[in-house]
Amino acid sequence: YDALYPHIMRQICHLAASNLQSSPDDVVFIAGAVPLRPKMYIVRSGSLEYTTVNGDSSRVKQEEWVSEPALWIRWKHRGILRSVN
Repeated sequence: YDALYPHIMRQICHLAASNLQSSPDDVVFIAGAVPLRPKMYIVRSGSLEYTTVNGDSSRVKQEEWVSEPALWIRWKHRGILRSVN
C-alpha cells in the first residue's frame, strides 16, 4: 500500500500513531478497563511489564507490542501494563 497510496500511508502514520512517554512504574492500563479509544502499544525503547490477573507476568521489550486485539474487537484488558524503564 505504501507504493500505491503514499498519501494514505502518511495520513495513517500521522493520525493513527502517537507517542506515549512513561516513567518507571507508570501504569499504561489496568485489568478490567475497556478502552474508549483502542490502542496497540509498541515499545520503542525501554520495556514494559504485563501482569495478568492471576499474577503471571512477562516483559515486553523494544520492538515488541501488546494489546493488538483491542484494534480489531471489543476488548477488556485482562491484566495490568506497567512501565519498567
